[in-house]
Amino acid sequence: MVHPDHWEPRHPQDYVKGVRDEQSVPVARPAPNVSISVQGSVLTFPGAGVPAAPTELVATSTITGQVDLTWVDNSTTETSFVIERKFTNSPEDPQQNGHLAILTSVGAGVTTFSDTGLAPSQSFDYQVSARNLSGLSSPSNRETIVVT
Repeated sequence: MVHPDHWEPRHPQDYVKGVRDEQSVPVARPAPNVSISVQGSVLTFPGAGVPAAPTELVATSTITGQVDLTWVDNSTTETSFVIERKFTNSPEDPQQNGHLAILTSVGAGVTTFSDTGLAPSQSFDYQVSARNLSGLSSPSNRETIVVT
C-alpha cells in the first residue's frame, strides 16, 4: 500500500508554476446579454427522464411475408424507438423467459415499420418502446399476428 505522503505527480510540469498544460480545453463563456440558441435539434439531458411510452401499436399483414407496424408517439424527448419481436410458433425459449428480443430501432418521430422476409403462416409478437439518453420507456401494448 502506498502512503498518501509518497504520491508522485503524473507529470513534472503539474507542479511547476507558469507552465501551461497544452492538453486542457479552454473554457469559453458568452459575453453578458448574449443569448445562445440551438436550431434543428432537440437536446435531451440525462436528468430529463425516460420518454413516454408509445401506445396503440397495430400490426397488419396484407402483403405476403410482411408485417406492418404503426403506433402513436406520446413523447417529445425520444431519440429512437426500439422494436421487439418474438416468434410465437415454437415453445417458449427458456433464455428469453417470455420476453421479446430487439429486432431493430427507428429514429425519433417515426411511427411505422415494415418487417419483411417472413415466411407465411408464422406467428409473431411485437412491441415498441421509446428510448432516450435516460433509458427505455415502458413498452407499448403487445400485438400478435400471423403472417399472410
